[in-house]
Amino acid sequence: MKETLKQLLPLFSSLDIEYRFLGSTVTAALNGQLHRKIGDLDLLVEEKKHKELRQALFNLGYKEMGGIFAFGRRFLFLETLVHPHLLSVGYFYGRWQKDGSFEMGNQLFKILVESRALVSTPYSLLGFHFKGIPSEALATEILRSRSNPKRKAEIELLKNRNIHPLEDKYTHVHFLGLSVDWLLRIMTMLLNLIGAIRVKF
Repeated sequence: MKETLKQLLPLFSSLDIEYRFLGSTVTAALNGQLHRKIGDLDLLVEEKKHKELRQALFNLGYKEMGGIFAFGRRFLFLETLVHPHLLSVGYFYGRWQKDGSFEMGNQLFKILVESRALVSTPYSLLGFHFKGIPSEALATEILRSRSNPKRKAEIELLKNRNIHPLEDKYTHVHFLGLSVDWLLRIMTMLLNLIGAIRVKF
């Protein structure tokens, strides 16, 4: 984790990328230390910087993950890269809106995350400082996958820190202009599967 943050954070700065850390990196920062073995870093990054970031990560020795990860790359706006010595990196790429929300996709299929779940929140971990999503939004994401055994320690942390989830209606899915928010449940299941496989790798 320490070496990966050491390599990644200067890239975000040099490429002037607007980003947010998600998931276990933020959880570990809230905990003040690593709460379990972490296999990857999850982020949101702006789409216009996607190719530059991808190339910069390739230059560090990262490579594309194939298989189900190729599906995520093609259909879920999710890039997943693996390194022989550093933690894997998975990032959603999309467009930051003027109101602070984040939009992924195209005219056919779009996902919009409201700004209240993405307020830039400062965190520190292992001596590194970075931006992540609010702890309340993190709580919502953790509770969405509470059936995953690795969430046990994280749920306990939320209780101990008295962190309550946001109202779980801040992510919206549209297909051909129609609201299909119910697809989020299916996508969440698929992403949890991808995450589990990524950790095993």
